[in-house]
Amino acid sequence: MPLPEPDEIHVWLLWLDTENPTINDAICRGWLDAEDLHRADQYVHPGARRGYLWTRGLLRRLLGRYLQCEPQAIRLASNAHGKPRLAATREDEGLVFNVSHTDRLAVLGFAQDRALGIDIEKPAPGRDWHRIADYCLSERERDRWQRTDAAQQGMDFRKYWTAKEALVKAGITNVGQVLEKLAEGESAMLAIDGFGRKSLIDIKKNLRQLGYQLPSAAEEISV
Repeated sequence: MPLPEPDEIHVWLLWLDTENPTINDAICRGWLDAEDLHRADQYVHPGARRGYLWTRGLLRRLLGRYLQCEPQAIRLASNAHGKPRLAATREDEGLVFNVSHTDRLAVLGFAQDRALGIDIEKPAPGRDWHRIADYCLSERERDRWQRTDAAQQGMDFRKYWTAKEALVKAGITNVGQVLEKLAEGESAMLAIDGFGRKSLIDIKKNLRQLGYQLPSAAEEISV
């Protein structure tokens, strides 16, 4: 299977609650190494165990197809935050990937030589978004979010959450790193899975309001 081109991100979706003749618990167990199998067996809930087995199994299967080797031959390592990478590569170099899953759906992203983060969240009607927003949104973000229509707040909050999660998974955890990424231009930020144009516009506005001078390359981004 061809590797992603420099300007491409390959995204794969896998339904975890659908019977599939090409992927099941037994098949995935055959693709995993001893460490992954041990982790899978720590899950008590069958749905959570299946989510881990199928997501990690498909990850190894796809990596094997990209690298033209058996899934069991793939050797993985993780950074301090638990983000996986190929053991033979340095972070954000070579074939990079990231995964996320809910109880029903898994999403896997692949690219080359770039920071890559991907996130998926399950809608949760009735959840106390205000309590969570107090914890994870900045004061300015929270103020803007609270002015939106109450019926739309749950969806808007998930957009904030998935964008932040994608940034963290891509190794971007502070303003300095955001500015460095912006200096690479529009494509560098939009290449982060889960971080779309609306998120890009919002983060630029927030930085300006906080008094930061944006890199000249970022000024080329239309808002």
